[in-house]
Amino acid sequence: MSPAKDFDLYSILAVTHRLPSGALQYRTILAHIVGRDVDQIGGAGMSALTLGPECRAWLLEQHPQLNRIPAPPDFHGDEAAMDAWAAEQAALIGTDHLPVAPLPPGRPRRLGLGDLIDAIPDANKVFVVDPDKLPNVPKGATVTELDFAELTTNARPLVNEYFDIRRQERAKRDGETWFEHPELAERADEIARWFEYYMELFRRDGRRFRDGGR
Repeated sequence: MSPAKDFDLYSILAVTHRLPSGALQYRTILAHIVGRDVDQIGGAGMSALTLGPECRAWLLEQHPQLNRIPAPPDFHGDEAAMDAWAAEQAALIGTDHLPVAPLPPGRPRRLGLGDLIDAIPDANKVFVVDPDKLPNVPKGATVTELDFAELTTNARPLVNEYFDIRRQERAKRDGETWFEHPELAERADEIARWFEYYMELFRRDGRRFRDGGR
């Protein structure tokens, strides 16, 4: 098992309190906790969905003082306010860095949605995932219980980054609409996977409301 590693409190709060952070910053701490390389855990959005809850619980178990920190306010995209809030919490618990140990070898790692997608043998086939059969989703959970707000919180930056890069690359190509660009392709796929998961939850809710849950 890898040794414990110091992380700044901001990065830790991104996991435990959903403090907005950079994608690489967020993925780096998750990768350390689950003992994987950064490039093995997918993008920030999918990582938040598949690994976020487990990593959050492990961080709070290691450092119970983090439970004293309140939920962050709506920063309206103000990065200076985010930094100031993180500094206030550092003053509250008396440190701006904490050691983070990876999950111990004997601790079960739940299969995430990203692992299911990576295991699909034929990318040309369409597979419908039943959320009730996903290990990370409580049996019978509803969209509300899974916190739909998390979707918009994490997906919005991904979508914004995608369109920013797309505009920049189109400008380099005199406005050409379609062109080969592996990074844009990967980001588009990640955004689609992030929404597909919740689409299936809403479809299931729709079926339940049509037949009364029978």
